[in-house]
Amino acid sequence: MNDAPKILDLNKIKPPERKVLLKNKEIILSKIPSRVTLEIAEKYEELNDPNNSKAFDDLMSLTMKIINSQNNDSEITKDWLIDNTDFEQLYALMEFLLEPVKERVEKEAKNRTAPVRAKK
Repeated sequence: MNDAPKILDLNKIKPPERKVLLKNKEIILSKIPSRVTLEIAEKYEELNDPNNSKAFDDLMSLTMKIINSQNNDSEITKDWLIDNTDFEQLYALMEFLLEPVKERVEKEAKNRTAPVRAKK
């Protein structure tokens, strides 16, 4: 019998490195804090609702939470992003940023709706 404790070292679980280059700045977007992930999951439907007039502001708020969690550049603000991107760039940034969360949410939703197969 093995009495050694079982240890899960969460420090070894690291997301793939993800960065955005903009105006001579390297913006790190690798880690999305759990609190933000949960907020995205909670607001997922309304963020994707084309009739939601608050969707853009909500997305910008989430974007800034993620950026601020791992970048110590006080120059990178919501206004700085808006002033230094055109709409296509800003939209691409938000899509790139939310891609891992979107994939996870969709995977979980698919798993919840998948029929359970009886064992043979």
